[in-house]
Amino acid sequence: MSTVYIDQTSGVDAGGHGTIDQPYQTLAYAIFSTAGAPEGTQYQIRKGPEYDAPTKSATKKAKKGAQRLEKKRLKARADERDVRERQEKRNKRLEESKKIDFVRFRRQKMCHHLGLG
Repeated sequence: MSTVYIDQTSGVDAGGHGTIDQPYQTLAYAIFSTAGAPEGTQYQIRKGPEYDAPTKSATKKAKKGAQRLEKKRLKARADERDVRERQEKRNKRLEESKKIDFVRFRRQKMCHHLGLG
């Protein structure tokens, strides 16, 4: 069984690791970051001088916060994929447009207009 540490005053969410030396700042981020942690993982929060287990209501609220963080992460991933796909389509159209022979196209159009072709 592992223990994840949260220190609301000196912890850091993005750079934390959930260890006693590098705790997370919020319970929501700790739950989000340890989503694949083994069952039975314990969370210890330090609000004052000592670590304590979070209350049930704090855990419930933090789980909702973790779900919001996961939704944001998934949306950001989808947005990145959309941008990449649009860029690939644009690049493909650009490459295809480079293949058009405008001089030949103009000659054909002129010949057609003059009734020569």
